[in-house]
Amino acid sequence: MVRVVQLAVPTAGAVDCLKAMRSRDWTLALVTNGSSGQQHAKIDALGFRDLVDAVCVSGDLGVEKPSPEIFELAAEQASASLAGAWMVGDSPANDVNGGLSLGLKTAWVSRGRGWPNDLPPPTVSIGSRATLVDAIDRN
Repeated sequence: MVRVVQLAVPTAGAVDCLKAMRSRDWTLALVTNGSSGQQHAKIDALGFRDLVDAVCVSGDLGVEKPSPEIFELAAEQASASLAGAWMVGDSPANDVNGGLSLGLKTAWVSRGRGWPNDLPPPTVSIGSRATLVDAIDRN
């Protein structure tokens, strides 16, 4: 686990994007699948914990994306409602489809990949997190 944490680097624009959302007073929850120890260590190493209102790791909760329950738990931990919420992620099945199952607006970070034809499309597709805040504002 130590090596995975040591090699962890934020995706280009991730920290700036979180700071931009934070500056708008948006409530933010980080939801991730994985083992508790490794995911929490990576979140701390990347400096994300201080930029969000809640951190939900599937290994802590016994439920993982795309289950609606993990998104509901994230909203609860952030003391927020899912009404008007967005799910942002890079996994069509886990992030976007999971968010859509709750009626959330969704943003897919494509990083140049094509959308799978067998899934309903996200609200917006963006190439990188640098354009996320503007995409949400337009929708």
